[in-house]
Amino acid sequence: KTLKSLSYISYLKLLSLTDSLCLIFESIKSLNEIILQINHEEIIRLVLLRLNCQLIDFLTGSFHLCSAWLICAFSIERCIAVIYPLLLRQVFNSNKTRLICSLILFTSMLIQLDRVFVKT
Repeated sequence: KTLKSLSYISYLKLLSLTDSLCLIFESIKSLNEIILQINHEEIIRLVLLRLNCQLIDFLTGSFHLCSAWLICAFSIERCIAVIYPLLLRQVFNSNKTRLICSLILFTSMLIQLDRVFVKT
């Protein structure tokens, strides 16, 4: 059986993507704060503040939440694989796993959506 057909690979792919994006957005936020402390020119400050906006907070929060729920879903699938090994292929196939991953990503973004519209 190829790795592509195994259901848990979908969890691992999305988990690695969300964790990588979290690191990238956190790095952007940290870099913006460092540059803002060094540079005090008003034009540069306004440009950098736009980079450190609510959208980056929304994406970072969404990916953090998604990452946590992906680990939970992956753990549940592995638990079912240990307790009920014969049911695993009926309950979790690669299409159902992709659907679960998509729902987790969509729900995480939906929960974090208030960060875009709430002014801080």
